[in-house]
Amino acid sequence: MNKFLISILFAFISIFLMSCGNNKHRNFTMGHDGLIYKTNSQKLYSGEIIDTVNVIIQYDVVKGKKNGLFMTHYLDGHLEKFGFIENNLNVGEWKYYFPNGNLESIGRFENSKAEGKWISYYSNGAIKTEGNYLNSTREGRWILYNNAGEIVNIIIYHDGEVIKVQNRIS
Repeated sequence: MNKFLISILFAFISIFLMSCGNNKHRNFTMGHDGLIYKTNSQKLYSGEIIDTVNVIIQYDVVKGKKNGLFMTHYLDGHLEKFGFIENNLNVGEWKYYFPNGNLESIGRFENSKAEGKWISYYSNGAIKTEGNYLNSTREGRWILYNNAGEIVNIIIYHDGEVIKVQNRIS
């Protein structure tokens, strides 16, 4: 029931934002330097941003930089991605979702670089790939599955380069 109410709420918000002509009523602008400013001003923006492009984007800004919870939702209200940002950098665990609501991938960032174990899924919920990143580069053993959950390949990476491929299914 709660998921249904949340979906209805986000659908209503998206319709409202689109009907407002979101580009006409913005009180912030994105600077070329990566910072966010008050419209027609050199003053750094602080506050919550909810915007609609092809998704509903929601995040907080402190002194011109994205900080805190960052979420995007599909226009139908389903969650698209969820994570945290500190000083414009992705940090901690991030989750990405398919339009059907199933998890698409999960992993961690440190200073906007993928780090540690990442898992991606097929839209049916079966694991697609799993492996580790080191400084946003694939490292070590990566396992690739078919959508039935069978291991297709095991690929060994070092510094982002393929060292060895083991085919499991012919």
